[in-house]
Amino acid sequence: YPKGLKQYLKEFENSTNIFWRANGFIIAHVSTPDGNENANLEPPLDWSKSVLSQRHYMASQPKYCKPLLSKVPLRYKAGFHTVFIPSYIPMDENLYLFHLRDVDKNFCLSREHQKFKLIQRGHQSE
Repeated sequence: YPKGLKQYLKEFENSTNIFWRANGFIIAHVSTPDGNENANLEPPLDWSKSVLSQRHYMASQPKYCKPLLSKVPLRYKAGFHTVFIPSYIPMDENLYLFHLRDVDKNFCLSREHQKFKLIQRGHQSE
């Protein structure tokens, strides 16, 4: 879109579509095929730079293919992975949703460590 997001949103506003559904992908930090943790195929993520310029491995994920633009209120299930809508809404080939949970190994390990600490604290307070 030459004029960026503003043009894209204006086109949605002027369209007859009620929803525009995204193409969902998971972007992952990939290690070597043998699982060697010290030899990543991609370096750790630099959060000050574009994610897509640093990660080249992604997989289509149907549960993230959901409406991102809507002209009517939506009701999502817990976690915002599923929405209560008609069973078929065509995808917009120009709209992408990138799930970043697995984008960086160090980020993932830190997140899991924090979750573990919260669980431990919860058990200690009983």
